[in-house]
Amino acid sequence: MSRCEEPPQRIRLAFVAAEQEGLAFAHKARVAAIIAVALWLLMMVPFPRVTWYLGGLALFYLFGAIPHALRTRPDAFLWKAGFALLDVALLTTMLLLPNPFAGEGWPVQMKLRFPDFLYYFVYLSGTALSGSVLLVVWVGGASALAWSTGMLLILGLPDTITDVEAARLTGAGQDADNWLALFLSPTFVNLVVWYNQVALLLIVTGLLAAGAWRARRHLERLVEAEVDRTLLTRYFSPGVAERLALEPGEPGPVRRVDAAVLFVDLVGFTRYAAVRDATEVMEFLRAFHERMAACVFQHEGCLDKYLGDGLMASFGAVTGTGRDASNALACACSMAAAIEDWNHDRVRGGLPPVRVGIGVHWGPVVVGTLGHGRRLEYTVVGDVVNVASRLERLTRTHGVTALASADLIEAARRDGRDPLAAWSVVGDVNVPEHGGVIGVWAVHPAGDDRGMRVA
Repeated sequence: MSRCEEPPQRIRLAFVAAEQEGLAFAHKARVAAIIAVALWLLMMVPFPRVTWYLGGLALFYLFGAIPHALRTRPDAFLWKAGFALLDVALLTTMLLLPNPFAGEGWPVQMKLRFPDFLYYFVYLSGTALSGSVLLVVWVGGASALAWSTGMLLILGLPDTITDVEAARLTGAGQDADNWLALFLSPTFVNLVVWYNQVALLLIVTGLLAAGAWRARRHLERLVEAEVDRTLLTRYFSPGVAERLALEPGEPGPVRRVDAAVLFVDLVGFTRYAAVRDATEVMEFLRAFHERMAACVFQHEGCLDKYLGDGLMASFGAVTGTGRDASNALACACSMAAAIEDWNHDRVRGGLPPVRVGIGVHWGPVVVGTLGHGRRLEYTVVGDVVNVASRLERLTRTHGVTALASADLIEAARRDGRDPLAAWSVVGDVNVPEHGGVIGVWAVHPAGDDRGMRVA
């Protein structure tokens, strides 16, 4: 089973879709904010002064609508980042330039006395709804730079008074009223306020970027968990897959455990495939695998791998149930019954019946990952695997469908269950390449004391 790095393309596509949804949501929020601000200005600012601000809001809407229309392009982020600069430039212009429809004739420095700087936070918060960390940092940094640039231009005006300038003009020991008069002067600019504004803007940018990053990481974990769960359901029953999907990383380190290993293989498949169309062969294999995998999952097993015209499964290797030996025996019986039912359908449809061999063994196995890089496979290895494979081959010699080792029968008895209802003893057999003799049992259907044959 593979729980290596998940398909990167699939995850990237999920992230791209989520980011596009975030940008679309941010645009809707932007439009709602523009409408809310327009209604507020209509209530608070008299005509014709409000015309200046409504015109700015119209441009602000346009600067958002264009990148929104281009959000599905490969270079959509560049468009969004470019129009974000226009947004910041427009906002700074609206906040610092005198309103041409106002007749007060106030110095430009007076614009800094109003709390209009708060609109940067509204805009920045709307950007955070996109879920893009880079976009939040980009907008926050651009806003701080644009506001500071406007402040520097105002500070460069010849009539601008700052704290430093006031200290130079009044000098030490001068009347305190001079300080107050300078502070209240229309052309006075408080540098400390500017420093605080930029610092707070950058702090809020950092907080919103951290929030967007955390939301993205949460999305990544959800996507990875869903991909994990989808992949695991190919190898495990839904309940086992759900438990493993919640575990971080691999299902566990390399370890040795007692488990059952099952092999099932089609008998005579090579001859069958040689005389049939390739499409028919693949459809036949898919139908066979589907039935066998369903039996594995039904009995809480792990589908270790497909082996062309067969498969390998394990019970208790990845996650134990306390009845793994019994489940392995029950799975073998279910497979034999599933093949028998399938043959009834095939014969009625004019198709030839099929035969299978099933071998099951119990004992210590080594569980871990094999492979390299992105081609990792979580599997079980050891002598138990070899014996189970040999038992599957010996079913042909003994003319039965399934052979199970006596070790597995004893392990099933320790589970507290009676596995002998569908199995009968065959005796000791020599297992090729195992170097010894083991006791085996076979499935015997009613009325056939030779053992079950699906043919």
